[in-house]
Amino acid sequence: MEGLHASDCIELDWKDWIDIFKPTLNLLSIDLKSDFKYTMYDPWLNLYKRGAHQEVHDHFPCHLSMVFLVNDGPDFSKFYFLDRNSINVSHPLAKLSGLTNVFEPTLTAGDAIFFPSNLMHGVTPHNSDVIRRSISINLDIN
Repeated sequence: MEGLHASDCIELDWKDWIDIFKPTLNLLSIDLKSDFKYTMYDPWLNLYKRGAHQEVHDHFPCHLSMVFLVNDGPDFSKFYFLDRNSINVSHPLAKLSGLTNVFEPTLTAGDAIFFPSNLMHGVTPHNSDVIRRSISINLDIN
């Protein structure tokens, strides 16, 4: 793993972003069939240069997290979830059965994904010279 490094992060002020993400949060409210109130914490911009990655982590004790993918392209790093509670299987069985403890959602530029903050997630190494950008936000449901 030599040469790999974490992404660069730029902290943003939630007051500058709340109006931008309100429509997306309203869509989430419709999907959940619940008009909930929330506290949005300061978002941050993730910049992935070639070789950058994000190790597996969670955002506990927040309730809900969101990642908004700003751009995508060939050889871009991928966002993934890791099931911390999965049963380990031998490599031959995993290969035969397709069992895995990793889920990589298909995301393209402009997509937002919400998930419980306690889910383990990360980003694979970035293999492009074009900087990958995403915005992350943590929310608490009031």
